[in-house]
Amino acid sequence: MPCVYLVAEVEVTDMETFKRYLPLAAASVKQYGGEYLARGENIEVLEGPPVKRMVITKFENAEAARRWYESPQYAEAKALRLKSSNIRIVMIEGIA
Repeated sequence: MPCVYLVAEVEVTDMETFKRYLPLAAASVKQYGGEYLARGENIEVLEGPPVKRMVITKFENAEAARRWYESPQYAEAKALRLKSSNIRIVMIEGIA
């Protein structure tokens, strides 16, 4: 089964709260076997509307990504993220 990538487009609305989210999210991603491949605000849009912040996270498979997203370890971080940003997250299979 191929790996999966979570691709998130993020607009931060409360940076102070979002800063509290970052280390909690990173610890939970690592705990569930995920790996950040890219994240940040240094983005060059070649086509389409502007993007504020992007994150690409790799997981072994879709089940692992869902376990992380629904985990109690990510719940506290997710609550902070919901208070401090607007986000769209998509999951896409990697090429085997």
